[in-house]
Order: sequence, then structure tokens, then C-alpha cells
Amino acid sequence: MRAPTLMWSNLLISIAAVSASVHAFSPCQSTFCISIAIGIGAWTWFAYSLHRWVKFKRPGRMHATERGWLVRHKRGLFLGGGLALVLSGLPLLVAFSVERWDWLVWAILAGGISLVYAGSPKSRFALRELPGAKLWAICTAWAFSTAALPMAFQGYSMADPALWAATGARFLVICALTIPFDIRDIALDDPAMRTLPQIIGPRAATLLALSMLAGAGAIHSISHGHASTLVVYALMAAVILWAPDDHPHRRYSMLDATLLLLGPAAWIFG
Repeated sequence: MRAPTLMWSNLLISIAAVSASVHAFSPCQSTFCISIAIGIGAWTWFAYSLHRWVKFKRPGRMHATERGWLVRHKRGLFLGGGLALVLSGLPLLVAFSVERWDWLVWAILAGGISLVYAGSPKSRFALRELPGAKLWAICTAWAFSTAALPMAFQGYSMADPALWAATGARFLVICALTIPFDIRDIALDDPAMRTLPQIIGPRAATLLALSMLAGAGAIHSISHGHASTLVVYALMAAVILWAPDDHPHRRYSMLDATLLLLGPAAWIFG
């Protein structure tokens, strides 16, 4: 089976990170917010490029469709990763202009997790290899970078319940969207990784993902978020149910694509 172009394109995930960050900035609609969101999306592009390069260098860690796509687009991916690394400095430029640095702790935490998540081809240590750590590392990095960091840029302190509510909801949403990927990778992941689908099985993992989306919706409702976000969560749940549990080529591009709707929903209705 030949993978669609967007299936393994870092562009989709990067734009999803931009959209999720814009959602956290809601109702801010200035170039200030957009610049920071683009920087977060650029870092996401770079981090995922790094992760996939490490996986590519380690035998047996990739589906054949993904490996073939990376081989065909190797030059473009290297150029895109370099450009993304440069653009990820946009939040620093904004910070210098407004003299605000509260967000930096979240950037360091998210960036640090991103860099040690996949490790390197020459290193034995990788955060994703620690038993049970893969899912939580991904979701924590996304929650810190696309929720806590934008809100800290707006002046929310680490002690503000609103910041933690948004971060917690984002954590649950990313967990819900990541679990299907772990279901897809059961055959490739080392059993010692102890991913949730390995421990509780694909069906129970899918139910847990749906429960996490419901939890995110509850947090959003309590914090008086706009109903449009709940509609996006419902669509995410529908896509999770739509993708078959036992198919090696899950329709996971659609899972990433649902994140693209968060930013426009906040922009239009927030």
C-alpha cells in the first residue's frame, strides 16, 4: 500500500501545533500571537524530523510506507528541518520586543522532552524506550508547548488555575489522539516499551482515548470555553472510532487533521 503524501509529512503536524497554539491564545488575534504560534509549529516540525530520522536509522522501527516516503523526500526534509529550526526562534524575538520571559520555563521543559524523546542512533537512551513513558512524554511536550507556553506569554502565572486547566485539557486531547498511533505500532514497538495498547489491548485503549476526550470536554466546559471546541472534540472522537483497530495503515492523517480545526474555531468563535 502506498502512503498518501501527507501521511508522513511534518507539515501537517506542524500546522496542527500552530492551530493548537492559536486556540490557547484565544481570543488574541494579533501578529504577536501568530508569530509565537508559528515558532511553536516550527519547533514541532524540527522535533518530529529529528524523531523520524532516529527511527529511520534504527532497523525495524518504521513501516515500509514511511521509510519509502522518507527516502524519496530526504533532501526536502533536511532543508525543511533546518528552516524550521531557524523559525522556532520567533518566540525569542517576540520576547525581546515585549520583555516577557515567563514562558521560557515551559519552552525549556517542552524542548528538553522533545530532544531526549527519540534519543540518537548512537545512544542507547531514549525517553520513548522507557517502559510506559512514550505516550506521557509526547502529551506533556505538546501540552507545555501549545497550551502552557502561549498562556504564559499572555501573562498567566504558573499558579493560575486557568493555565493548568488549559494545559490539562490539551494533555488529555493529545493523549486521545496519540493512543491510536500506539495501537497501529503494536507490531513494531518493543514489548518492553509497555505502551497502553500493549498493556490493556487495542479495544480498551480506544475506550480510554474516548474517555480522555470526554474529560477534556468537561474541563473546557467548567472553564467556560466556547462550544465550538466541544464540537471539534466530538469530531475527534468520531475519527478515532472510524479508524479500524487492526489495520496497519490507520487513517492517522485524519487524526492529526482534526487538530487543525482548534485554531480556526477559537479564531472565529472565541
